[in-house]
Amino acid sequence: MDHSFFDRMFNSDSMYFPSLFQEFFIEGEGFGEFKLNGQPNFFPDMVIYFPIYALIRSIVWSGIIYSLVQVSIFIIIIFQLAKELLPQEKVKIASSLVVFIFTFIIGSAAFGKEWIIPFQILSNGFHTSAFILALLALLFYLKINEDTKKLISLLGLAVFIGTLNDGLFSVLFVIPFLITIFVSSFLIKKTKPLVLAGVVITASLFAQAIYRAIGECTSWSFIKQGYSLSVPMWKKSAAVFFEMWSSHLFSFNFNTFISIVGLSAIGQSLFCIRKRYLLKMNLFFVAFVIATVFTPLLLGTLDNPFKLRYSVFVFYFAPIILCINSTHIFSMRYIERYAITLSLVLAVVLGLMVGKLDKNVVMSRATEYQPQRVKDIDLLCDKVPGLKNGVSTYWSAKQTTYFSSSGVKIYAIYYPELKPNLYTGHNKWWYYGKDDGLEQEFNFVVMNKPEDTLLLKKEYPQIDFDVYNEGGTYLVIMPTFKFGKGIDGPIFSN
Repeated sequence: MDHSFFDRMFNSDSMYFPSLFQEFFIEGEGFGEFKLNGQPNFFPDMVIYFPIYALIRSIVWSGIIYSLVQVSIFIIIIFQLAKELLPQEKVKIASSLVVFIFTFIIGSAAFGKEWIIPFQILSNGFHTSAFILALLALLFYLKINEDTKKLISLLGLAVFIGTLNDGLFSVLFVIPFLITIFVSSFLIKKTKPLVLAGVVITASLFAQAIYRAIGECTSWSFIKQGYSLSVPMWKKSAAVFFEMWSSHLFSFNFNTFISIVGLSAIGQSLFCIRKRYLLKMNLFFVAFVIATVFTPLLLGTLDNPFKLRYSVFVFYFAPIILCINSTHIFSMRYIERYAITLSLVLAVVLGLMVGKLDKNVVMSRATEYQPQRVKDIDLLCDKVPGLKNGVSTYWSAKQTTYFSSSGVKIYAIYYPELKPNLYTGHNKWWYYGKDDGLEQEFNFVVMNKPEDTLLLKKEYPQIDFDVYNEGGTYLVIMPTFKFGKGIDGPIFSN
């Protein structure tokens, strides 16, 4: 487990919750004019993360503990799903199989280069809570019987919270659920879908109304969620779609393994639907795959392979389905043998992986972790006194601010224009001050390429500046400048 693991886990996107906590609880400024994520992750993300961070005050250890809590909640819900769908004597077997598989998936984050899949379940603020709430809502749906009032209310509440928390919830649950209940109404004649559909649609629409009201009635705002219903973007999305999925299937590594698990789960679910085995669960899974995989393609938002993170939950759901269906279909004797064999194989694999780790080194890296780029910036700041507030691109800014040992604060800008980046997770007060006055002052820019200094000089030829270099990180000392509301670009002091 090297620094690259932590670099992936604690990038600028991952600083969303620490920055909110800093502003609200430490600086005492409230949320100010914060530009919140389009998916604000109110619950359970903030509810879990904020108390952990308040107690520990370590970004790395708060992130690690949050990951453990999130995975634990995930496993508890899986156990409840197995308990609802399977005979009592098979629940432990199915649950243990799922736990072992997920241990393997999570373990791969620290030991392999194929990190996108395990990253999602270990990170905070990256839509995993939407998937967890989708599984919880599914559980309420599967439990509904003659005594339905309480469970229907819980289903509506889960949909409301899930939609308010993250718009992706509509793709992960609302759409698959509506498909499931209407298809099942044709296959199971006694099923009446209209009441459940009405509850889910109403709860979802109400949550969307509250979401819009928060943005209109407070000083907060949410970044707009983009999509492009155009032929060029559909073509680009289609190209990325086929490249991404073929790469995962034919790369012959961890991604290939988990892709085969996914395809096996789909095939098994179709078989179970045909046989009427665990019908509602399998219908939901197939609808879930269709909605999750193809929605980014249809919306024209699949413009790069990293967008796999919006579909990655298929790879989490697939092992659950595979284990529960297999446990249901096969005899206890066969399943027990299967479970024991798989457990032994995974135990050996994990044992070999863990055996390679130096526990003291791992603890030290977690405790003392600082991104190399931030170390370089701190060294530069030590060489040049008087540096306090600077600007850089998004991927340098927050990470530097919260990991710097020199106390510098760096805010995100668009380069080389040096215009404030208010797209996501940023407070307007950072740039403009609380009032319309020009309170905040800046005097340096951080860049990662020497040619970027040439672009900056071309953009502002009248400005003299000095360039310092440390480990490939460039620090440009400039005359003091400020930002003003309604002013396009920096205002330099005379």
